[in-house]
Amino acid sequence: MPLPSPFQVHQIDVPLSNVSQAIMQDDALYGVSRRVFPQVSVPSQSNKYYVWDQKDFFRSDAAKRAGSAESAGSGLRLSTDSYFCDVWASHFDIDHITAANADGGIDLERGAVAKVTRDILIKEDQDWCSEFFVTGKWNSSAGPVNGAWENVNSTPIEDLRQRVYTMITNTGMPPNSLTLGANTFKRLQDHPDLLDRIKYTQMGVVTQDLIASVLGLSNVYVLFGVANSAAEGASSGTFALNAGNHALLTYSPSAPSLYEMSAGYTFVWSSVRGNSFPIAISRFELPWKKTLRIEGEANFDNKLVSSLLGELILAAVGS
Repeated sequence: MPLPSPFQVHQIDVPLSNVSQAIMQDDALYGVSRRVFPQVSVPSQSNKYYVWDQKDFFRSDAAKRAGSAESAGSGLRLSTDSYFCDVWASHFDIDHITAANADGGIDLERGAVAKVTRDILIKEDQDWCSEFFVTGKWNSSAGPVNGAWENVNSTPIEDLRQRVYTMITNTGMPPNSLTLGANTFKRLQDHPDLLDRIKYTQMGVVTQDLIASVLGLSNVYVLFGVANSAAEGASSGTFALNAGNHALLTYSPSAPSLYEMSAGYTFVWSSVRGNSFPIAISRFELPWKKTLRIEGEANFDNKLVSSLLGELILAAVGS
């Protein structure tokens, strides 16, 4: 008995409604930079904060005291610094005709939220790298002492320990965090100095936690953020990591407070309408255009607070 052919029973191919393909980076991989320094919620877009003079805290004014004599006098000098929270925003418009024609497998609002969220996250990641992963801002930004760390004869542990003790000498505080570009982390994972240190561990693989334990640090962060610099509509993308091939040792507390030291802060303007950190998502109608607008906005200032609390190893690896 004849049967209809497959092309007769299924004449038109249509997209599935329960699966689609969308290559995008996970929010958490862009948000690494947000965890390096404490966040400071501020009520105004710009303002000042107090800075106590370090030299006074490290100079002893104590002196021997004779009977009935006054104690030696001491004092502290005070200055101010400032922050300014830039406002970053992006929107995605969905007109009523497109929305009405969308098939079941297309959730335009979900796609719009994902797009504007990543617009802000990429800019935040790039802003952090341009502020902190550059030469001339930290106490030192020299390169590795014995060659780039992809070379087997290089000495990454020795290079980092030397910088640890430089910070202790300059500030009395050892660093507690190491932030790495993704390529730097890749090379450290395969470096014989580190592999030899952890060869008897259960995993035998160089992880962020193992690097932290070798150096006596609390945190090791890796910047995996990627951005496409090609123009919209280009036939191919130009994808690259946002962070350079560097390594940054810093000290920062778990939370900001008075009489506390930190290499950097992320100031967040919290009182602006509709703000939430890291990103505020708004959904509102533009009735004169019959359009739904999905908008993302963030307000922050990645601020270097103390250059002495950071040691940058510039171009720690070549690639």
